[in-house]
Amino acid sequence: MEKEERSEVAARVLEIMPMIEAGFQTRQILAAPNVVAWGVNVRTVANYIRRAKAEYAKISEPRKKELRGLQLARLESGYQRCRAAGEESKALDHLKEISKTFDLYPATKTEVTGKDGGPIEVSDVRDRLAARIAALAAAGEENSGPEQPERQGS
Repeated sequence: MEKEERSEVAARVLEIMPMIEAGFQTRQILAAPNVVAWGVNVRTVANYIRRAKAEYAKISEPRKKELRGLQLARLESGYQRCRAAGEESKALDHLKEISKTFDLYPATKTEVTGKDGGPIEVSDVRDRLAARIAALAAAGEENSGPEQPERQGS
């Protein structure tokens, strides 16, 4: 791709980014007058949108680290202020939030049990269904009349 083409693609991607930020859907971007004026096909615009979203991913990764650091500093600062003010309960809340934010708690294991703590009873309905079908077939042979659909609730 030539340098001019690359700069034109970059300019179009930058033009699409505010539309994405504003919550535009792909069809709305495709219908935007400035995008229509480009005279490119839908696939090309979809590529511009994909590139714009990739740009957001690139800029969010370092920002995520920065925000986690800022979050930690704020929580620790709040913890220190609460300790200094003698508000132990609030200080503990800050510690819990720090632990939760940074996944410091071990994973919890949840076990589900059946009645009175026993195993959960499961049944395989295939046997009951086969018996029901056999009963219906036998009843159909005895009556040999036209089949009637089974009513719900009976």
